[in-house]
Amino acid sequence: MKLLAAIAPLALVACTTAQGEDTYRGVYESGFEVSNFTVCGSGETWWLETAGVDVWGDFRPAFNAEVVLVVKATVDHEPEEGFTGFGHLSAFPAQITVMEIISHDADEAAIRACREGGA
Repeated sequence: MKLLAAIAPLALVACTTAQGEDTYRGVYESGFEVSNFTVCGSGETWWLETAGVDVWGDFRPAFNAEVVLVVKATVDHEPEEGFTGFGHLSAFPAQITVMEIISHDADEAAIRACREGGA
């Protein structure tokens, strides 16, 4: 019985994590201490991390650049104990962890449309 009580919370964590994976479209900004992702039209910026694998493949975003990304990812809104947020200086309310990059578009019109809430 004690073993079941110890294992049950672990199973709950695994289910919660798996349910959080979804597809997101937004503007990614890269630079010195910058890894920002803003979902199209939302205005809220999240810290972007990768899932510990080379999700970039042949695509490498330019330093100090913006690009529209469509990604398969999870989003975490609860920082680790002792932190108030995510990313550089804990300045972000959430972290998006990318498992796969589905597409990318560095066209200025696509970036502008995404920021304004369009497709």
